[in-house]
Amino acid sequence: MKKSSILTLSKEKKIPNIYITKLIAKLLLIVITVLTLNGCIEGENGETEVTIEENTTKVDVLDPNDPNNAVVTEEETTVDLSNPDAVVIAGLTWQNEAYTDEELGVYGTSSSGKVQNWQGAKDYCENLDYAGYSDWTLPTKDQLQTLYTQVQYFKNNTTDFFWSSSIQNSDTLGAWSVYFGNGGIDYYNKSAYHYVRCIREI
Repeated sequence: MKKSSILTLSKEKKIPNIYITKLIAKLLLIVITVLTLNGCIEGENGETEVTIEENTTKVDVLDPNDPNNAVVTEEETTVDLSNPDAVVIAGLTWQNEAYTDEELGVYGTSSSGKVQNWQGAKDYCENLDYAGYSDWTLPTKDQLQTLYTQVQYFKNNTTDFFWSSSIQNSDTLGAWSVYFGNGGIDYYNKSAYHYVRCIREI
């Protein structure tokens, strides 16, 4: 008669609960860190919300002395999007207000809100009370050309002319306007009706 083999089983080693708890905590911390770095936090309704407040970028400036509008890149600067109605680029606050159907409809023919002749554009900005500020002004052509390279941060951009405060010498009839189709500039009679986007210095 064969003897049966006897197997000696060692007792299972149990992992203490405290180590399991620490492991779970570390995994949760890693997940939260990854989500935070990607700017994604799940909202109350299960939707993914992306929050962008500041972004370091290079601001491109169009050379006003170059007829081909060569791009000159300045040093890195901060773009602040924390206020949806006022975007801050390179220390300047820009009005970020959508253009209405009425304004889009009267462009080039008459004035309404953010569509004005040159004097009306200056008056509009100087009297503007918007986004918690009341010290707005009409930007220069150089400021507008810089803005053209950052239009992705603004609402309802349009590829037409925007008035600047810049004039040629002491001319009383015309002023510079920037075309947001390619960033080029043109000199217009002040009676023309162009778009307005105001600026303020911090």
